[in-house]
Amino acid sequence: MNKKHYIYLLLSLSVGAILLACEDEVEPTYFSLWGTWIRAHTAEENSPVIYRTEYEFKVDSTYTFKQIVSDPSQPMITERYSYLDSGSYRLNGDLLSLYQIRTYYDTVGAATGTPLEDLTLQNTNSMGFEVRVLLNRKKDELTFDYTGTPCPFNALCIDQITFYRD
Repeated sequence: MNKKHYIYLLLSLSVGAILLACEDEVEPTYFSLWGTWIRAHTAEENSPVIYRTEYEFKVDSTYTFKQIVSDPSQPMITERYSYLDSGSYRLNGDLLSLYQIRTYYDTVGAATGTPLEDLTLQNTNSMGFEVRVLLNRKKDELTFDYTGTPCPFNALCIDQITFYRD
């Protein structure tokens, strides 16, 4: 009888360990954050213009955030930029800090974008901001969770926004 209890206990612990190992959402690490994360959407319902928002986290703890404008109906026009941030990042658990931010804008017209070299420096922010991030390693999803935090300067001010590994 005693052996039977030990076998059931061992079986229960094994099943629990397997379920924990299969967990989709994990706490992000620097290693899991490195790389390019994208989100694409159209400007308007029937518009051919596509905005691709992209984060690139580098090994040296720097990042770039850019919004790239493209129009598939005009294939001869290369990608154009409406917005670019660059700075440093720090990860502490699920809290991502972005700081020493330099923000560049297309001052001509954000709807059409401009070549990268024509973006104009508009702001520097050494303090930056913090946001909670969730990583789903099975789906290669990185979610920025702004729930319960004040909307930071120039952020995509919604509750959550998900980017996908490129």
